Amino acid sequence: MVDDYLKALYQEISITAPHIVDKQISTIYLGGGTPNVLSPEQLTGIVDFLGQHFDTSQVMELNIELNPYPTEEIYNLIQYFNTHFKKRPRLRFSFGIQTFDNQILQDVGRPVTFAWLTDFIRGLREIKQENMVFNFDFIAFGKFGETRKGEAQLWDPGKIDFFDRFAKSQFADSFSLYTLELFPGSTWKSKTPDQAISGTYYGSDDDIFTEFAYLKDIILDAGYQRYESSNFSKPGVSSIHNRVYRTMQNYIGFWPSASSFMKVDGLDSFDSLWKLDTATKAVRWTNTSNLVEYFKGNYIDPSKTSFMTQKDILIESFFLGLRTDTGVTNLEKYIPLLVPNHKELIESYKDEGLLYDVDDRLLLTDQGMDVSNTIITDLLNEI
Repeated sequence: MVDDYLKALYQEISITAPHIVDKQISTIYLGGGTPNVLSPEQLTGIVDFLGQHFDTSQVMELNIELNPYPTEEIYNLIQYFNTHFKKRPRLRFSFGIQTFDNQILQDVGRPVTFAWLTDFIRGLREIKQENMVFNFDFIAFGKFGETRKGEAQLWDPGKIDFFDRFAKSQFADSFSLYTLELFPGSTWKSKTPDQAISGTYYGSDDDIFTEFAYLKDIILDAGYQRYESSNFSKPGVSSIHNRVYRTMQNYIGFWPSASSFMKVDGLDSFDSLWKLDTATKAVRWTNTSNLVEYFKGNYIDPSKTSFMTQKDILIESFFLGLRTDTGVTNLEKYIPLLVPNHKELIESYKDEGLLYDVDDRLLLTDQGMDVSNTIITDLLNEI
């Protein structure tokens, strides 16, 4: 299947590339959490193949998401990438740690334990090079235990102490901290769909946010800066790729379930797929998740394609921008999208310490980022 998969992937790249006007790529992201099911040679081969169809000479950041196992395979992959791409200015490796809670790791099917993860992190010290950026992903599940005094306790003191010391060491260049979303039927979240909806298996939405806030404070106290709602980094090493997404620059995704966003002036012609009218200023599409269809060459999922007007772009640029440390500029251009009393709302949010402005820039405070969805929904007339 791997051979069929790579053949279909290379074919997708070959077929799509002629339709992209600007061939220069600034970042490459190998994502989805499990790229390392392919070998280092196959993964670097994908990047090399991209270079045959696009201009990758100015790539500023090469990203890859990795699960932290099998340990030696991951170490070898990192070293292979560093040798193969030694001229790249930044190799960013993002490790899906998720949690230090052994029970959760077992429930979500992770073949690791807290002890395994600490050994894995310590082993990374031996192979990290100057051009490498290490990011560590954690999820707030909202699962609390109790101390002997009956007080709520996250993980246990030893694990919290390790997380605190790990953050303060600043060995990690960045952290991603996400909140578990309680989708109906999320079997990895709970044992039954009803429990998934109610959040009774691990914790409620409030429990999840409490864990998020607790871990977030440890990260901020260690000196990291919050550059997006769920992302924290040392100065100068925030993800360039994430910023491409947040600032609505063109990006294109290859392989199953990958997402793409292209402004119409960046597309040569996709008329065989879409009939674009004059109101369409950008297209957002997602590839099929069905491998059978993908192998047939039916790459794009028509049901997950949206044709965006200038108004749609403005709405997205507002809520994506406001969730970052750069905020939104030139508020005047967004006024047609905002509720009539937006000025009063903005002033009240400022008084509450949730918003502030610098020159022509409107930004969320740290507390504001925690409730960004509410603020954005309140301000936008349509969302």
